[in-house]
Amino acid sequence: MDFSGLVGLWNRLGFGPQETVVEEKEAIITPDSVVEKIAVEDYTPSITDRVFSRAQGRKDFANIDMQGEDSLANLNWMADTIGQIESDSNPKAEYEGPESSAKGEWQWLTNPKEGQPAFITGINRAINNYEDSGHEPPSWLYEAKKHGNPTLLTREQQKQIFFADIFERTGSDALIKRIIENKDIDALKELYLDKWHTNPDKATIDRVNRILGKATGGMVMRNPYNNYNEQRAI
Repeated sequence: MDFSGLVGLWNRLGFGPQETVVEEKEAIITPDSVVEKIAVEDYTPSITDRVFSRAQGRKDFANIDMQGEDSLANLNWMADTIGQIESDSNPKAEYEGPESSAKGEWQWLTNPKEGQPAFITGINRAINNYEDSGHEPPSWLYEAKKHGNPTLLTREQQKQIFFADIFERTGSDALIKRIIENKDIDALKELYLDKWHTNPDKATIDRVNRILGKATGGMVMRNPYNNYNEQRAI
């Protein structure tokens, strides 16, 4: 039976195959200059970006690529090793006892009865790095300043505050330079004991030597702090 007539009628009634009509839309082209401007406006540097860029302008770091691969590796080694000495790398660590209010991986003092807590000083230094560069500090810094407890921050946030803090400690630049250039263990010892901890007892000094001894494969290291407390008392 010939159905061609029915097919033709079916098509004329609009039930046959329909041609798909694609609506063409005008392409929106954004000039490169506008894209670049948006990218710059949306970009907020990390604290460490600001700390390292700011330090680059100081005498001790003038000839060092602060953001270079080797520099960053040694700076991270410095921070991680101090965190290991302070708390076994535990961002939730809290000192148990009435003698101290130290908290966080880098064990900042947090008790306002002891003067401005070291943790608040570190936060202020982080905020200053942003304000000096014309950027708005992230909201978590202001929240941390209110609650005053480093254990409520992530490890990465604590680490950024550590860098902002250590780079502003008086006399730290020359030691950090040696760490960046040579992964200098003696410089790291002095940085920790004299610039970070500032009042180490014998147990602390022994712990530093034990951890840094492992870092050198068990080699016997020259220890400039054998009589550290006696030297400080002079």
